[in-house]
Amino acid sequence: MELEDGSNLLTIGALGNDSIVIKSDFFKNERILKANILSSNWTHVEINFSANKTNLEIRASSESIKEEIKEEFLLLENQTLKILKLDQFTFIKKFSFFKTNQMESPKNSILVVLEDLRLVYSISEDGKINKKASVFAGRNDYAQYAQFALVKNQLHIFGGQSDMKKIARLEGCVFKELAARLNSYYAWGSAAVALDGGNKALICFDYSRGDSKNCDLFDGEQSLRSFKTVYQHWWAKLALYKGQATSVGSYYKEGQKKVETLGTDGWTFLPDAPMATWSHTLLGLPSGALFVIGGYDEDPNIKGLTNKIWKLKDNVWFEAGKMEKSISKGSAILTENSIFVFPGDDSGSDEHPIQRIDLEDEAVASTTVIGNNPGYRVSPVLFHTVAGQCVTA
Repeated sequence: MELEDGSNLLTIGALGNDSIVIKSDFFKNERILKANILSSNWTHVEINFSANKTNLEIRASSESIKEEIKEEFLLLENQTLKILKLDQFTFIKKFSFFKTNQMESPKNSILVVLEDLRLVYSISEDGKINKKASVFAGRNDYAQYAQFALVKNQLHIFGGQSDMKKIARLEGCVFKELAARLNSYYAWGSAAVALDGGNKALICFDYSRGDSKNCDLFDGEQSLRSFKTVYQHWWAKLALYKGQATSVGSYYKEGQKKVETLGTDGWTFLPDAPMATWSHTLLGLPSGALFVIGGYDEDPNIKGLTNKIWKLKDNVWFEAGKMEKSISKGSAILTENSIFVFPGDDSGSDEHPIQRIDLEDEAVASTTVIGNNPGYRVSPVLFHTVAGQCVTA
């Protein structure tokens, strides 16, 4: 229920993984609580809310701990902790404080959710600001190998190492797992793309070596089986081409130049790609054209990672440009006039370069290395957000 007249109880307790847990039954929307919990040896704190005031009541194992907690609250009274609802539980990482004034910036950012949630960060769309961010779930590898798409303007992740059939939605800074389940197992090598103007998501290429042709269609409430592809486009991604879900290449030799697109009656073929590609990044453009960025080219004359950018437009393939560095198994996101490419596998390099491709009329104008990912991180989850969202002060 919503917070109204009378008292409601908020309980805060310590976890063993350097986090704290906040349990409540009355939050419908997020609340801002002026409080700070920095002590490492408290057991739990209870805070009573009423219509006009907030009272702090401390329950701890000793009087000395009680006094220490009181001091911590008083010393840092000017900071605020944002509480985000996740059913009955909310996980807030210790020392992570969200300041309301960070949300006032007009600049946009890209939230980069890596396979280890302790390494999440936010980068400004001009590439100049990189800040640590905090996204929470029941475990730190919750997003590992998960695929992602924006459905009804909310970030969703699908499958992944922790549960290959899960569907979770980002609410505030917390992944909330939905009751809906995928019909196949999706993880590394799978793919997802938003369809129908963002009202649905297609998830394909299940983790079943030898028959990675299955697809699910998620409408925000439930996930149903969709048409199977002809070829196994494992490690080949999905993106929109002329408004339709399309995949290029495959980990498997027989599909490495094959291109399939999904229509109302199933998958059909487009002209073969000029490269024998897999582990690349796909990105659809507003005009309906499609970029294939980086990846591994199995052409005997290349046989390795590539920095090439290929473009499919009006069913014609051509080379559109080159990045500064070769990458594979990464992710890309489009801003107004730039593409940000975040690496996955870069063949043992210590750089893990984040690159920006600047466009002019959807043609590659320039490419720049703007930073580095913190290590080898397959298929980062990317999300456009307001500057400051989930950023740790």
